[in-house]
Amino acid sequence: ETVLIVPTRQYAQKRRIELLNSITIPAIEKNIITDFIQFTNNLLKGQCIPLHLLEEWEQTLLIRSIILSEEGRKKFESYKGLLAPENLADSFHRIIRNLKQAGITPETFQEQIKRLSVEPWDEVVSWVYTTYQEKLRQNNWYDIPGLFWQAELECQKGKPQYISNKNYLIFDGFDDFTQSELRLIHALSPYFEHIVVGINLDTMPNRQDIYQLAKDALKRLQSVLDAETLYLETPPPQTSIEFVADTLFGRDKPKTFVPSTASIIRVERFINREEEIKNIGCKIKQLLIHEHVPLQKIAVSYRQLNQVRPLIEKIFTDYGIPYRILSPRSLKETWISQFLERWFAQLNENSLSALTLLLHDPLWNIPISIREKFFLILSITGLSTNMPLDCIDKKIEEKEKSLEYFNEEENKNISKK
Repeated sequence: ETVLIVPTRQYAQKRRIELLNSITIPAIEKNIITDFIQFTNNLLKGQCIPLHLLEEWEQTLLIRSIILSEEGRKKFESYKGLLAPENLADSFHRIIRNLKQAGITPETFQEQIKRLSVEPWDEVVSWVYTTYQEKLRQNNWYDIPGLFWQAELECQKGKPQYISNKNYLIFDGFDDFTQSELRLIHALSPYFEHIVVGINLDTMPNRQDIYQLAKDALKRLQSVLDAETLYLETPPPQTSIEFVADTLFGRDKPKTFVPSTASIIRVERFINREEEIKNIGCKIKQLLIHEHVPLQKIAVSYRQLNQVRPLIEKIFTDYGIPYRILSPRSLKETWISQFLERWFAQLNENSLSALTLLLHDPLWNIPISIREKFFLILSITGLSTNMPLDCIDKKIEEKEKSLEYFNEEENKNISKK
């Protein structure tokens, strides 16, 4: 009967695992804990609405095509200094996204610029926005704010099928909501017994400026919903880590910490980094096997993770410890970078054999038929892959001259006849 909505899909997965570990049930349905976008998507699918959610790059390409259309070229003709208006597609995309998140439709925007008598450029923005929205409607395409708009319309018609058996809607972990999201929450409110929204907010007076965004979100929620507001005091720190987290960005002088349990911060010294990581691996194995600590509750953090990443991967693999490294790989570690490095290195060899090595590179993905044709041409022309490139150029030049001489002689024989 309950749906829990969190900010991201990754966070939804994390909360699902936490719940599975804390309560005795065999499984939790995927859609019970979800992010707001997926919830809205599921709601519209339940209404049998055909939709395709455009990626951001697809939205930008659509705007670019609008600018490059015949009508678009006419709109930009008066701006003589603007040599390539299609390069403004990213800027238009950001403007349109901000307008839609604020719940401003193309019609509303057009009315506002007429009333305020603003710059002519706003007329161009209005035209691009209106055309963009028309293209979305014609093709059943949606951007993220458009999903919220359509879901709001469906809620205004009646209780959507997707939430027909749901009584409680919970939002947790949010710092802010866009106007489009707030409007959808308001449209959903008649169909739930309770809607609970958890906002990250500290009640300490000297920290109010840090949580200004969340405070503004709370005010806007209160203006949209007839809500009861409960302020939950932050519990005092129970462990050393909680104490550090609580005082790290504090404004007051921290009090002396007396933990309720034994301190869990330990400082150790090692001969080198490899011995350190091996020790960490042993401690993780002990936690997993003897203390039955869930794997997802164990984390290893390094200031410069990329410097120790190869060691972690090797030692954890040797120890049989499942792991997931959240830090992205450096460019040099990616397969495309390794291919390009080999590519440039082989080109610097200044011989055709380097090119043949590139043709055989597994990452190059050249069809075998093309490779065979390449080597067939080499064999027919008498060229060797061991020749330096300047020698190959010289031989090709000689063959071209021979071909020219042959053509001249043939033309002479034709004229004599």
